[in-house]
Amino acid sequence: MEINLYGAIDATTAEYFSQNLRGQQNVVVHINSPGGNVFSALTINSLLQTVNATAIIEGLCASAATLVALGAKKIIMAQNALMMIHSPSTLLVDVVTKEKLEQMATTMEKVEGSILGVYRSRVPNFELPSGELWLDAAQAKAMGFVDEIAGQADMHVDAAQKLMFVNGLFFNMAACATMPTIKPPEPKANAFDKILMDQLTSGAQEVSGSANITEKQMRINLLMKYAGGK
Repeated sequence: MEINLYGAIDATTAEYFSQNLRGQQNVVVHINSPGGNVFSALTINSLLQTVNATAIIEGLCASAATLVALGAKKIIMAQNALMMIHSPSTLLVDVVTKEKLEQMATTMEKVEGSILGVYRSRVPNFELPSGELWLDAAQAKAMGFVDEIAGQADMHVDAAQKLMFVNGLFFNMAACATMPTIKPPEPKANAFDKILMDQLTSGAQEVSGSANITEKQMRINLLMKYAGGK
């Protein structure tokens, strides 16, 4: 069975996993998520541990989404995907008393212990960062959070606006104090470009009959030749 976790995590997400994992043995979870509700993510983490789960991080795996991924026995991460880990946080939208703040602090300490246990199930000596920890696939694998690196994400980051466009989804990352620096992946040469470079290297004699030819004209000549033109 395959499940797509594309988007934010909430109670509905946890209920969806609960219903669909019943009776399953092997599950693949595709992840592209900015995170969400930590309690829902911890619930999904526990549910995934009851099956043989593989998590594939296909784009963004941030905040609570990392807890979901770490519920899987095997984790695969796209070459240019990103993982982000941070300590638990909360948003205050109302006036609160000192007592309420103390209760919230106690709750957050318990949550911190729970999520730290999840991370240490993979990386025993891991400590939660004071801020945000952004990891690319190579770094995540080196630390022990990822087993394999495979695939490529369509990822664009607007650090100034704190927006990310990942595999067709826009994520508003305004809550983040920092943004990752994305290094565009090296373009992979396709078969046509390989032929072009081979011809340019050899002097372009075969296709053009002359070594004095621009790359643009070479492309035109190659298109004509391999499309059956004259």
